[in-house]
Amino acid sequence: ELALFFAALLVHLKNAHQMLERFTNDKTLTQKTLSLLQNYKEILQMLENGYSEFDLKLAATKMQLASVLRFTLSLYPQKRSQIEAMYEKAKHLGVLFEPLPPVITGKKLLKMGLVPSKDFKKILDDLYLLQLQGKKVDETFLKSYLKTNGYIR
Repeated sequence: ELALFFAALLVHLKNAHQMLERFTNDKTLTQKTLSLLQNYKEILQMLENGYSEFDLKLAATKMQLASVLRFTLSLYPQKRSQIEAMYEKAKHLGVLFEPLPPVITGKKLLKMGLVPSKDFKKILDDLYLLQLQGKKVDETFLKSYLKTNGYIR
């Protein structure tokens, strides 16, 4: 992938974004390359400090793990076994290529009788984080959550 190539060329440059703009005006390629350059450090921190399933699921909301892990491996081949283990764990969790889809959506909140408001984002974000943490976020839980937090009676 071209983004991996450019990221490898630019990884040690402070002005990587400016240099990248000299090579291409392709916004998607630029975004993918910069994402690799920003996110591989988070992978390294996770490898150094340890990580949970939640950490991997959360990371997948910010980056495409498969690409970032490949890039990290190209920079740190001595960490192959750790990176491959993280790759397999992300694959097992279903977050290697994209984040988990939220179980509860705005449509479900509307079905529960909620009126669209600025609280929607907070509710959806809270429920999604609980889902990523492994909580069973189903309709029963949703009703309880909405009652406990004063959104419904």
